[in-house]
Amino acid sequence: MSERFAMVEALEDRRLMSAATMAPLMSIPTSKAGSQQAAAAAAYQRQVAHSIAVGKAAGISPSVVGTWKGKAKFMIVVVKKTVDLTVEITSVTATTATGTITVDGHSYSGTLKGVTRKNEEFSYTYTKGKDSVTVNGLLNGLNTAATGTIKAKYAGWSINGTFNMTKVVSA
Repeated sequence: MSERFAMVEALEDRRLMSAATMAPLMSIPTSKAGSQQAAAAAAYQRQVAHSIAVGKAAGISPSVVGTWKGKAKFMIVVVKKTVDLTVEITSVTATTATGTITVDGHSYSGTLKGVTRKNEEFSYTYTKGKDSVTVNGLLNGLNTAATGTIKAKYAGWSINGTFNMTKVVSA
């Protein structure tokens, strides 16, 4: 662990802000959390790149069609809440998808405006009256998992969160 030292500034006469090097008063340990987070982010990016490369090599094009299940995590005021998330997409065009998004038992069915890009990113929004749900995410290269952010407006509340889903495979 690296250490940083607190220094006391010596003031002479009327010259404010002049500093002299002095012996350390106490050591202040620094956290390695920042470097660990950077390493984790880099590892995740390598995993995503590998997954996309494997999918492309297998001739798999990005597709959100199917049933996806997972969890969404929200922070509502000061309360963290994890809820069930199901997305069922029956068809996709260049600018829309047809299906249902169910968040914590609240279902939104119909046409979702958005797009799935060739780089496995997707963004879809469903709006009904004043309520809406927006999911932005990234498919893995094999189209078996998705992760991203979710924004919901429901009954006058706006909440943001993250999600992780896997594609349900029919037996």
